[in-house]
Amino acid sequence: MGGSSSSDNGRRVVPPAARGGVDSLNLQQGCALHRHLSQLSPLTRNLLSNHNANDGLSHWEVDHGGDGWAVVETGCCHVGAGTRAFSSSFEWCTKWQVIDLLAEGFSEEELDEHQPEICISDWYAPHPSFGGEYEIHVKLMTADRRLVIDEFKEGPLRLPRGHAPYQQISHIFRRYGRGVRFVHFLHKGKDILFWTGHYGARLTNSSVTVMSRRQLVQQQPFLHQTSSSTVRFWMDLDPLPDELLLHILSFVPAQDLLLQCRAVCRRWQSLVDTSTLWLLKFEREQQMEMLQLANHFPSYAIPWSLVYVKKPFNCNLLRNACGKEGMRYWHAKNGGRNWSLEDNRTHVQGAEAQTCFVSTYYWCEKWQMVDLLQKGLWQELLDHHQPEICISDWYGGRQDCGCVYEIYVKLLASDGKRVIHEYEEKPERIPQWNNEEYHQVSHVFRRYGTGVRYVKFMHRGKDTQFWAGHYGARITNSSVIVKIPKLAAAEPRHLL
Repeated sequence: MGGSSSSDNGRRVVPPAARGGVDSLNLQQGCALHRHLSQLSPLTRNLLSNHNANDGLSHWEVDHGGDGWAVVETGCCHVGAGTRAFSSSFEWCTKWQVIDLLAEGFSEEELDEHQPEICISDWYAPHPSFGGEYEIHVKLMTADRRLVIDEFKEGPLRLPRGHAPYQQISHIFRRYGRGVRFVHFLHKGKDILFWTGHYGARLTNSSVTVMSRRQLVQQQPFLHQTSSSTVRFWMDLDPLPDELLLHILSFVPAQDLLLQCRAVCRRWQSLVDTSTLWLLKFEREQQMEMLQLANHFPSYAIPWSLVYVKKPFNCNLLRNACGKEGMRYWHAKNGGRNWSLEDNRTHVQGAEAQTCFVSTYYWCEKWQMVDLLQKGLWQELLDHHQPEICISDWYGGRQDCGCVYEIYVKLLASDGKRVIHEYEEKPERIPQWNNEEYHQVSHVFRRYGTGVRYVKFMHRGKDTQFWAGHYGARITNSSVIVKIPKLAAAEPRHLL
């Protein structure tokens, strides 16, 4: 959709509002715009061939580790078209495809000037009886396929044994710069028990899709369904003043604003980027604390769209706190028999799942690094107002075996290494023949100084009997929460 209203191809379309006042017009146009954008399919066809193993290993370049790749049935159909998957072996099995974007119909001008979003997705699962490891690495490359302009990498992810459902991993490349001509999509897997055969991670339904501006222009006009017939309506939104258009856009969901509305034209991009639009959405949701924050900072200092989408305050910034997604998002140093996942033996109130990570007879460690800016916070807030950073963790033991637990949390500078503030706790060991109750450890960081950009959350556990198996500390419901700072009253800001 272009910014001009001189032709049909440049118009935005919404259904006409009912006869009524201005508020009725704005609300109905905003809702209609949301419905229209939700119907637009921003993604092209999947540029990967044979993404779901229906054609064996054709179209893939492969590196066979162990007994090589095999094609198996997924046992489910919720991961997309097809019910087959690629199954890895006891050593790393790797496969990849290289996509030539020019050969797929994208022009150099489109790739360099508009830089359409490149969306990648993959589905993976462990073998039910043998677990697995999984890794993905996607690179955007220049015409000579030597220079990497942007890349995404995740893993290795350790997948515990059990009948876990297929999990999706996805990423969107945005504003990656000029010169991208190829997409190199690579993923790999293996088992964790080194068994002969094909008992490693299973991969399927991989995809690389690209949002094309040409497709958005070629979309059919909005179809408004009535009880008797289908009527096509056009309405040019260009003549509307910014205040009215902002009010309409404020009814559109955040994802549609960022992925679709922002790409319409420069004016819409400017409106979506303004703080006013997001403050209107906060006001409608009655998030008064966020509106008060806005009165203490210049509008350019706060990434309002990121704050709205990420919602960084009063929520857990750690992912997979209870292990319901296996070891995903955690970095681990495994001792003894490695980490395992089990159901809680006693209830933990407020936990997102009644599951836990279980250690073994040597120290098992795991950690996450929380990027506070990426989570939606901003430098001036962290440096000058230093909001409280609250950490919490729950640990317990088995009745028949004692255990030891320790926690270490560090506030780090922008290099991810320099320690600005830290907290550690080494509680007394839990004795054998205990009541299996969980114990909470918590701490609040205050007045920690300037420069904090990361929180490194690490804990570890082991048993005290040196028993083979998983009899060590049981850890769950970990959290890192940033509180909204309480600031002195300031003059309210007029939104429109």
